[in-house]
Amino acid sequence: MNATATHHPTADNGDAIGLAITIASGLAIVGSAFNLSTTIMIRKTWNTLGRMVVALSLAIVVSSGMTILMQFLHASYLICQVFSFLNAFAFGSTLVWTCCFAHALFNSTDHIELRFLKKYWKRYLAISLIVPLLMGTGSVLTEFYTAGQDMDHCVQRPVPEGFDLGNLLVVVPYVSAVVFCIVCELAVIKTIKRSASKMSAELMYFPLIFAICSLPIVAKSLLLQFNGKVDLPSGVMLGFGILSSSQGIFNALAYGLSEKIRSGLQEVCCKRKRVVNKSLLKSVDYTNDNFSNDNLSVASDSKNSVFDSNCSIA
Repeated sequence: MNATATHHPTADNGDAIGLAITIASGLAIVGSAFNLSTTIMIRKTWNTLGRMVVALSLAIVVSSGMTILMQFLHASYLICQVFSFLNAFAFGSTLVWTCCFAHALFNSTDHIELRFLKKYWKRYLAISLIVPLLMGTGSVLTEFYTAGQDMDHCVQRPVPEGFDLGNLLVVVPYVSAVVFCIVCELAVIKTIKRSASKMSAELMYFPLIFAICSLPIVAKSLLLQFNGKVDLPSGVMLGFGILSSSQGIFNALAYGLSEKIRSGLQEVCCKRKRVVNKSLLKSVDYTNDNFSNDNLSVASDSKNSVFDSNCSIA
């Protein structure tokens, strides 16, 4: 489900837009992989919020991967229907998990600690399976994607004039998710200004990033649903495509630059340095006649000075 799904540019412009979306999707995969590995690496993120980060990152990886795959997939009716289901499922998962972050953000204003999220985990998990399954099934039943005329790749079927159930199955969840995230963000910003409280970076920024990346495409989809045709310049479509495919990389920037993750990564690095330094001390040959206590003292002092300068946790 990308920005060019309902646009019919010229061949050259279409290739340029497809390449840009492929690159943006690749960066989104890299960013989401960073969030995945960081969450797994830092032990203090092994909580409900950490599991939510993992779930959202996996959904973006699959969704972005399907977007890239569509550029190279050799088409057949069966392949396009399988692609249609997987693409809609991954897209729906991204919507649901982002909304879960928005819901957690909204409810966090009434709690000092994030442990309250534990009671919502099973509900989040159930919704993240039900909604994408419905979207994937609807995508197949309405044949949202079909083989192109050249049979080289899957494309969205031509949009009929008037009411289109297939497009509506994408537009309604998309619009609902964006509106929900914006409402939650505005409510929380109002609360923060009033109470001067702090919020978790993941809760604060993930829904905001999603809303910013998706808003242009949502507006275009609504116009398409009601007008039946939307003609936009190729440059605008290019910008829309890049923006809508960049949620993963922007999430990684917000997540990686947060104070909790920076201090966690620093702590992990310091623990590894401790292990290396202990191994070095154990490998010293104390039976060597040329080794003296002065050598050990100098080495130890040098090691400690480097360790203290590099491993002070802010």
